[in-house]
Amino acid sequence: MKVPPKGDVASGKPGAQARDSVTWVLAIDGSAGANYAAQYVAGIAKRLQVAEVRIVNVQAPAGQENTRRRTSKELELANSAAEQASDTAQRMLKAAGLKFTIDVVMSEDAASAIAACGRKGKGDEIVMGTRGLSALRNITLGSVAYKVLHLARVPVTLVPSGDGRASRRPAERQPLQLLLACDGSRASQRAVEYACRLASVSKVSVALINVQPRIVSGNVRSYFSREQIESFHRDEALKTLRGAQRRLEQAGVPYEIHISAGPAAEGLVHAAQSLGCDRIVMGTRGLAAASSLIMGSVTYGVVQRADVPVTLVK
Repeated sequence: MKVPPKGDVASGKPGAQARDSVTWVLAIDGSAGANYAAQYVAGIAKRLQVAEVRIVNVQAPAGQENTRRRTSKELELANSAAEQASDTAQRMLKAAGLKFTIDVVMSEDAASAIAACGRKGKGDEIVMGTRGLSALRNITLGSVAYKVLHLARVPVTLVPSGDGRASRRPAERQPLQLLLACDGSRASQRAVEYACRLASVSKVSVALINVQPRIVSGNVRSYFSREQIESFHRDEALKTLRGAQRRLEQAGVPYEIHISAGPAAEGLVHAAQSLGCDRIVMGTRGLAAASSLIMGSVTYGVVQRADVPVTLVK
């Protein structure tokens, strides 16, 4: 169900603070999935006032000794391989007029190397393709994208492969449409702050959504009508969204409230599709330990099904 916004929201952004310089890390391996991610960055980075894009390519060291000093020949080969892998991405970013650098990282652990690029002020957000993440049953702990989610301490945007809306450049004359998932947790509060930061540098419109668990108990349904159950879902969702509403209003971000009931991942993806959103933004929690990689995770369910980029904020 959709709830009308609470009055008109001013166009100013008094509560959101924009950073002077924003750097995105674009992880590249030469695959089609990585090129979809590059295409997305090329289409939106300037609009979000990204000052620089760091193209990162991880090269596996030739020998067993990962920490030994590389010979000039090995470094030359690694640089050549990185140039070839990032050729398409470079052309896209050049055409978009974006400033970029190419970082070649020697490591046997690509995910750790990519995640490290978002630490110590090196990068404010990591963008990468999902590359074959469409079938959740095939995901293993070795998956680079999923391991980056566990290790990264900055927002990670995963761009799906394929011919869907994710690969198209967002229309410049339209506000960026965000589906902002909120469940009242601290992680979702950080996702709200992320949306406010985007709104401080670009026109953004937010679909603020809460998905309530469906009541399946036969006893409950015997004593309460469908209208009463829907009213309960609405009341609980509005209580959950109250803090996010206040923050968006403080930052001057226009929003609408949407409420649904049922499986959370399916509800979020369906809402993004039906509302024509450009990106899904959601918080993550409990991703620090590999043991949290479970099939029922809402985060992974959304990434599995979404045909638009998904930004995960810790």
